[in-house]
Amino acid sequence: MAEKRTTHKSSLYRAEVIEKESRDYFLKASEKTDNPLTKRTFQIISERHAKHSERIEQTYRAAQAKQPPEPEAPAQPRPVFEEIVRRLEQTTSPTAENIAEMRDAIVYATKIRDVYVYLENNAAEERERMLFAALNREEDGLKTSLVETLGYLRSNFQISRVPKET
Repeated sequence: MAEKRTTHKSSLYRAEVIEKESRDYFLKASEKTDNPLTKRTFQIISERHAKHSERIEQTYRAAQAKQPPEPEAPAQPRPVFEEIVRRLEQTTSPTAENIAEMRDAIVYATKIRDVYVYLENNAAEERERMLFAALNREEDGLKTSLVETLGYLRSNFQISRVPKET
């Protein structure tokens, strides 16, 4: 019985670390990019990771207080890409660096989602399994938004060509 509590604590701790690192990763990425679409995408994803962190803390406190788990309905991830594009007019053409930043973010998001799949499949309690399943779905939705943003950037990418001298 004590081993399950340790497993429960350690998996929630791991999830908490992941969310804080993810929040920081996307916040730093937003500060480094010069492209408004990429910047706003990273800012929103950073904010979502901060909210995930709060949910993990609430789940941990509820488990410590031995409160019954609240059912966590599978939420449909809000589409980040559509939300941003509706509000933001692309003012600059994306650069190859912007596209590379988005690719890196997709790789990062995939790793995070894979960790949540593992944690969901190895959860010690139903409460944490439900939390990790929800986080897994949300991470998958964020990754989809990153892929859609990458597609948008690619479709608007202009390679500046220097005319050949004749």
